[in-house]
Amino acid sequence: MLPLQLPSDDHIPNMDEARKNRYIAEATVLKAFYYNIMWKYWGNIPYYDKNLTAPYFTKQLTADEVYAKCVENLEAVFEMDALPMKAAAGEEGRVTKAMAYMLYAEMVMYQNDEERYDEALGYMEEIINSGEYALVADFAGIWLESGEWGSESIWEINYTSEGAPRSWGSPLTAGGTVYPMLIGIPGATEASGFSDGWGFGPVAKHAYEMYAEDDIRRDGGILNYNAIYDPIPEDKMRWQGTGYYLLKYVARRNGNHGQIADGDMNHCNNVRVYRYAETLLNAAELSVLTGKDGSRYLQEVRDRANCKDSGTDQEAIIAERRKEFLGEGKRYWDLVRTGMAETVLAAGTHEWRTEGWHSGKKYWPLPQAELDKDPNLTPNVGY
Repeated sequence: MLPLQLPSDDHIPNMDEARKNRYIAEATVLKAFYYNIMWKYWGNIPYYDKNLTAPYFTKQLTADEVYAKCVENLEAVFEMDALPMKAAAGEEGRVTKAMAYMLYAEMVMYQNDEERYDEALGYMEEIINSGEYALVADFAGIWLESGEWGSESIWEINYTSEGAPRSWGSPLTAGGTVYPMLIGIPGATEASGFSDGWGFGPVAKHAYEMYAEDDIRRDGGILNYNAIYDPIPEDKMRWQGTGYYLLKYVARRNGNHGQIADGDMNHCNNVRVYRYAETLLNAAELSVLTGKDGSRYLQEVRDRANCKDSGTDQEAIIAERRKEFLGEGKRYWDLVRTGMAETVLAAGTHEWRTEGWHSGKKYWPLPQAELDKDPNLTPNVGY
């Protein structure tokens, strides 16, 4: 049975079954991708498989039920075998089998679903053995516009600045992204090649210092601005400024080339959602969790980075993920799923962290506006 059912009168009688099945598979995977975001943040959320009618209410499921729905739909997609392992030239950004496999592994590992570890490992090894992906030797080059959709990229969210019409008056219009300006360098000089940004979300000094000096991910992913360029004036620094910035996505001059609206809103940096490095580290971790030797996968990532670390247990792999994916939105979820969050995110473990994490903070409160609209919604525990 297909995960999504079209009505018998689907108004596309001339579409061949292969194309139709690919569209169904892509839509199903994207649905799981968006539910995955909501599931991790809010847990117990409304879920539906068929279009709703007014007043557009549906049953609220538990977090475990949402997870089950998503992974079962993904498994149905895998049975369809309607997706290519890698997108063809000109189709970058469409859902692929590799992207779906990565989403599946992410959800299975976050749920700590031991019964599906072997299956998830098999999917990671299928990506590896396909020969379609490979690590990029130049780590810093991954994050340039020229590095988009390189051999390491499994899936990116596309942004474009050329002809981009996004503006403050219409911020939801498709086009570029404002994120590089948000984390941009306040007071950056023209000679530096970086834009004068707003300085939110600087990198902590201790994060920069966790790398060995010759680990290419340190200066390939983080910019120690004051050590290279004229120091940022005090009146330009934000109160939490460190002088270290996320080089992966920081705003570069002419990074919004060709935009036709508000320049700050239209930088062209794609978001690298899934990289082949994560495939390898997933395979390494899932191997450990299933009693197998996956150290070769871990070593491949370390060799590219010139990292001399030697541990191969899960804790060592999580530490490697921290270095590999700094600033890519992976770390917090790794801490939660491995049970490390309560210790690592305890009060006082960071100069700005005055309150610690506990299990009651796993899910955010459901928005009050949604609770007011739907009398059948139950607030998350603790709120």
